This record gives sequence, structure tokens and C-alpha cells, in this order.
Amino acid sequence: MNITGGQTMLDDAAEGLYRELEGIDSDFAEAAVRRSDDSLKAESEKLDQWRLQLMQFLFQFSGYIRDTRFRQGIREDSDPFEELVETLSVLSQVPAFDKSLMIRYRGFPTGTVVSAEHDYVISIGSIRVDAQIAAAMAHRHGITMSHLPTRLDQSFRILSDQSITTLHMDLSACSSGMTALVRARLRRAFNIVSHYHQAVKTGDNLTFREGARTITLPPVADENGQPDINLTLVAGINGLQPDIISSIVQQVGLWMQQLESTPGDNPFVSVYDAITQIKSLAGKVTRPPVEINHIKWLSLEQNQQ
Repeated sequence: MNITGGQTMLDDAAEGLYRELEGIDSDFAEAAVRRSDDSLKAESEKLDQWRLQLMQFLFQFSGYIRDTRFRQGIREDSDPFEELVETLSVLSQVPAFDKSLMIRYRGFPTGTVVSAEHDYVISIGSIRVDAQIAAAMAHRHGITMSHLPTRLDQSFRILSDQSITTLHMDLSACSSGMTALVRARLRRAFNIVSHYHQAVKTGDNLTFREGARTITLPPVADENGQPDINLTLVAGINGLQPDIISSIVQQVGLWMQQLESTPGDNPFVSVYDAITQIKSLAGKVTRPPVEINHIKWLSLEQNQQ
């Protein structure tokens, strides 16, 4: 028996088998990469759909607070509020543990030509949109989304003009089965937000229409005499008369001063925060469905960064 010849045959056979196996491994790897790429693409497209819904809300909301004063007494085929509700209903289905919708002023744009004055972020859970993400979406999708960065900047500009630094909403009550009461409170909250900045600027009351009714509401001051949009929302949502809400604010403000003079941490960052959390009041006062410029949310987001 020619051992050398047999060894050569075995070596050749092994090498051939290795090449075949190597080909199989290569095909398997390429297939795995393709599957991974397809999976990432599908996930990216799904996230882009949610991002589009976030931007849709932003476009609608900024348009609502900008155009409210021009819509008074004008009949329209579509109700901008109902369009907002429809978008919120879709966003309430975002697969996130926390159903909080947040718009936050950030003020340090990255990788874009957006000014710091108009640098905001809108998010639900881990799904977020800023100028950089909008630009990336426009690049990925081409002409169909080329308008996104410009519209996003315009909407953020409106928020800046209205002195809105944070907006917070709990979407857990905004499903397609939203009750008439929740819907009415949400409409009034949006109307208050829409008229508040101008009223404070001119020193007038907030005045707006709800159906056939005209609602007049003075801006509510905090314990230091400064106008507070969230206290104004509390008064408007709960139908509290000016003297009643002022009395509550002063009493809670005095109580908070006593807390600050005693050992231990004060768990409340503002009178509004205390009013909506103190058990004896929280059961009687409905928390507004929208919170604007609440220092708690701005501080929380800054710490997370």
C-alpha cells in the first residue's frame, strides 16, 4: 500500500470538503447578514412611522396655538381640535411603558443648522424626534419627506414664540374610546394654552369660544404674584372662580413655606405641584391633561442627559 499516495488523496479530499463547508458557512453568513439587514430596515421603518405621528401632532398643535385667534367666529369644514384628538389616539398606541408625550426645549443643536433658540425634542418613551433625526429621515426617504426639517423648525419656532419650554401629556386617557368629559377638558386645555401667552403679554383675560359659549378666564398668579399657566389650567379645567383659586394658592404657598423651614426635603417643586398631589386637594381638583413649562419635567430631562 502506498501510504504517501493515500495520504495525498485524503488531504485532497479533506481540502475539497473544507472548501465546500467554507462555502456553506459563507452562504449561511451572507443569509444571516441579509436577514439582519432586513430586520433593521423593518424596525427603522416602524420607528419612522411613529416619528411621523409625533411630528404630525407637533405640526397640528403648533398650528392650533398659532391660528386660534384667526379662527374665532369662522366656520371650517374640519375641526383642528378633532384632528389633534385623532393623532393623540394613534400615539396612545405607541408600544412604550410610559405613555407620556413630552416636548422639551434643549438649546444645544447637534449636527444641524437649527439655532439654539429653536432646538427642541419631542418624544414618547425612547421614540424621539429632533432636527437631526428629521434630517436623517428626509435623507432616507428622499422627496416624500424632504419637507420635514423645514416644517419641524417652523413648529419649534412657534413654541419658542409662545415661550413654551416644556409640554407634557399623559396619553393613557387618549385612546379611541376617549370619554366626552376627557375630550371637553382637553379642548379647554388647548384653548387656554392657545390664548395664555397673548393674555399675559397684553394684561387681558383669556377669552375664547366653546360652541355657543364664550369663556373668560383671568391668568392665575402663583404665591409670588407671577402669572402661572398651569395654575390657570387648573382653574379653567375645574371651573374655579378667581377668588377661590387665589385663596387655594395662598394657603398652599404658606404651607410650603412652613415645610421649607422644617427639617426634611420639600417634595413639591411648585404650588401647582402641591395642589395636584396633596391628597385633600387632589381628590377635589382634576389635574390638567396638559402641563406647560412645569419645572419638574425640565429638571428631570436635564438630569437624564
